[in-house]
Amino acid sequence: MNEPPRDSPRDPRGGYRSRRRRTLWERLRAQASLKEIGRSFRYLAVMIVGERPIQMLTKDLEGLSFRKGLHVMARRLFGKDPMHQMSADMRRIRWYGTLAVILGLALVGTGFFWGMRFYQRWRQEQVVEQARAAWKREDLRNAALAARRALQMNPANVEACRIMGDLAERLGYRETVGWRERIAILDPNETNHLVWAAAALRFNDPAAANRALLSVDMSSRATAEYHSLAAGLALEVGNPPLAEYHLARAFRLRPTDDNLKFNLACVRLQSSKPEIASGARATLEQFRVQPRHTVPALRALFADAVLRKEKERAIRLAQELQSAPGAEFRDRLQYLEILRRQKSPEFASYLAQLQRESLRNTPDMARLISWMNDHRLAAAALEWVNRLPPDTLARQPIPVAVAVSHEFLRGWRELESLLMKGEWGDLDFMRYALLAHLNRQNRDGANSRVQWGLALAKAGERPEALGALARLAEGWGWTKEAEELYWKLGSGAAPQRNGTGSFGSPFCLL
Repeated sequence: MNEPPRDSPRDPRGGYRSRRRRTLWERLRAQASLKEIGRSFRYLAVMIVGERPIQMLTKDLEGLSFRKGLHVMARRLFGKDPMHQMSADMRRIRWYGTLAVILGLALVGTGFFWGMRFYQRWRQEQVVEQARAAWKREDLRNAALAARRALQMNPANVEACRIMGDLAERLGYRETVGWRERIAILDPNETNHLVWAAAALRFNDPAAANRALLSVDMSSRATAEYHSLAAGLALEVGNPPLAEYHLARAFRLRPTDDNLKFNLACVRLQSSKPEIASGARATLEQFRVQPRHTVPALRALFADAVLRKEKERAIRLAQELQSAPGAEFRDRLQYLEILRRQKSPEFASYLAQLQRESLRNTPDMARLISWMNDHRLAAAALEWVNRLPPDTLARQPIPVAVAVSHEFLRGWRELESLLMKGEWGDLDFMRYALLAHLNRQNRDGANSRVQWGLALAKAGERPEALGALARLAEGWGWTKEAEELYWKLGSGAAPQRNGTGSFGSPFCLL
């Protein structure tokens, strides 16, 4: 091939190479023959790398396919197979890319997880704060709703459980014990276990109180609070000597605490040793003049007088107790009992006075009707309640007491009419139990068994409901049903009551 002319126009960018490339392109366009194109490329290659390398490369490429020829040319130019190198590079790039995607997804997932955790924690704190604010402004309904929302987000939220426990205790619900136990499990420490034990004793659950006190560490039991609660548990299960031991230990740890001193005197009042009982009586006489301890001291002294059969002293103390500031309705019922036993002419007028006072308080009215039923005054009780407005008689637990009055008088028709009026809410187990007794009196054993089963179902696992059913069955002479209920309650026998019968317990722990 002839040498390209040197009089070609120069490229504005200058350079011999651009003139030669343009001249070659012009030749390729002018000569479309493949042989001419091959010669042109060969000429170009010779000009770049020389004649010998091109001859060797041409010799190596003879008889090879296009792909193999490319491999040979690549080895000549770069020293290795570019396709193999490209595959390795692509694998490396793919591996690094996959790793980068995995790390990116992991970072995004971790950020999302912790972000959600942070948001949920923040949201829980906001809802708990709303519950606290509602509690402070005495808005119990919204406090309960906010606390329940927090527990839906996190059932292990201790603050929400504490608010629910405070609400249940404020309203007098037995669920207080369950909430206090839950708090002690979620946040186990001495304070929470003692609060749990105190709630269990308040709601007469000695089993839960025992579990709570056993959960306290041995190193934390040498406190006045622990020994005071252990004394309360000992009294609950009928063990006054053990209660005296714990109260003495508590008083030694805190000798300036008047409540511990008062409680110890109440327990020692029952001592079989005259000198100990006399000292305790003198201590309670000192507390009697203190306004804060007047009513509890009078109760303890009255119970002691009844236990020792000191009639005149008991009457005098009961009269003073029922008129003392802070006396409760049960204290007035005790005085009414004294008047009845003494066949006092004041009995009728005092009973009428209590009937008027009880109209202001539904539970007190039910207590008075029950007291009249227990003392063979059911007819007088029905005569009194029949003069009252129907809406007053519809408030629980008055229908329960009235139903028992009809039962005492064997007024089965009136009892059936009362029981069929509608449900009694939480006391509906009593309605079904009374229906079972009514059916058995009518010799309808099949319906009686059905109604008794419904009564058990309505009572559920509530100890107070099961205890009430057991006492009813025992009073009706249903020995088998009463024994089953007592075994279900975990005692296997009728529960023992501390104190002095209808006059209540002699122990007035503060």
